[in-house]
Order: sequence, then structure tokens, then C-alpha cells
Amino acid sequence: MPKVSFVMPTRNRLEWIGESISSNLAQTVEDIELVIVNDASDDGTKEFLDEWAAKFSRVKIIHNEQRMGGGRSRNIGMQAASSDIIATCDDDDLSCDTRAELIIKHFDLNPKSELVTFPYVSIGYCNEKLEEFDGEPFDHEGFLNGGNTYFSNPSSAVRKSSALELGGYEPETDDETDDIQFLRKWVKAGKKVDFQPGYFVNFHRVLPNSMMVKHRGWDPNWLKPK
Repeated sequence: MPKVSFVMPTRNRLEWIGESISSNLAQTVEDIELVIVNDASDDGTKEFLDEWAAKFSRVKIIHNEQRMGGGRSRNIGMQAASSDIIATCDDDDLSCDTRAELIIKHFDLNPKSELVTFPYVSIGYCNEKLEEFDGEPFDHEGFLNGGNTYFSNPSSAVRKSSALELGGYEPETDDETDDIQFLRKWVKAGKKVDFQPGYFVNFHRVLPNSMMVKHRGWDPNWLKPK
């Protein structure tokens, strides 16, 4: 039984997903699995993922026959995961090799914790570092009142049982991403978002066609290495 299940929805990310898979498998602890939900890709991703699954027993692949979207695909992956601790992943990001170790440590030290988010580093096309996000404790009241507060879904981990109890992630819309909808539902239910400072756990890739850029805008300066 793995201690952490990395869950990654993907669609047409053949250019990036191989490096992302490698980073999630190269953890400092071996008690992990990687569940990838292929959301009806048509760029060769399906065949590429099947090759990974044939070589690595810790990789579990699920192919959606039709497009379900990122939110529903995350739920499918969580339901198929063997561990109750889910590390949420994007298909173009890179996990630090200590990510699973830090997640396990957090939940061991905080057995009542259900959702935790960590600091992260944003990167560009060629893995150049763009910005570091040290993060801060989550402002639950401020979030419900429409304020901006720190939360990074790709650098978070959640208890599978707690997430599915609330119905999991919602389908993304033109106005809102699936993770923010899930977060609002989580906070309205009176659940806590924990923050674990001190260590970066992933490198979050910023691309012009990403969902984050769609909602927050694109800054050409992000392409200039710092």
C-alpha cells in the first residue's frame, strides 16, 4: 500500500508529461504510486503513457474515452488511488524529489490535517526559474469574502476520503478553475487549509495556454530568466 498517491490529469501534454512523470517517480521514498488520467488526448499521449505503465508497476493509467475535463479527471484519479493521501499534480509541472517525504512527514505530525499546501517555484519553457512563492497561512475568512489568499493546488496534498466526501473537484468553467471551486466548497464546509512553510515541493510551469494564465493573465516578462 503506497503512502502517497500522485494524481495527475492530462490532455495533449506530450511535450511535457514525460519529464513530469520522471520527477514524480524520482522520490526519496519508494512507497508511492502515480495515477495518470488521460482525458481523451489525441496527440500520442495515450500510447506514450501505456509505455510508461508497461515499464513501471507504480504507474497506473486510466484513459477517458471522452473528454471529462480536469476536475472530473482528478476525481477519477483519486477514486482509483490506493493511498488516502493524494498529492495533486499538473501534467507539465515537476515535483521536487522530497515532495512525498515532506507530505508524509506533515500528515504523520498532524494526524487531524486534511489538506495542506506548500511553497513552490514557477518555471518557464526551459525550466528557467521565474519566481519563488514562499506562501503564507491560508486566510479562510478572507477567501470567502473574495480576497486573494495563498493556495497552490499543484503543491498541495489532500486526504482522499475527505475530498470525496465533499464530492471532489468541480468541472472548470470559463470564470473559475476546478481547484478554486473545490477550495470554496472545502472552506464553506468548515474544513481547514493547512500551510507547511520552509520547503519548496514543486516547480510549477507557466505556459501561455495554461488554465492559470487564462484566468490570471499572461506576463511576457515570465519568459525572461531571472
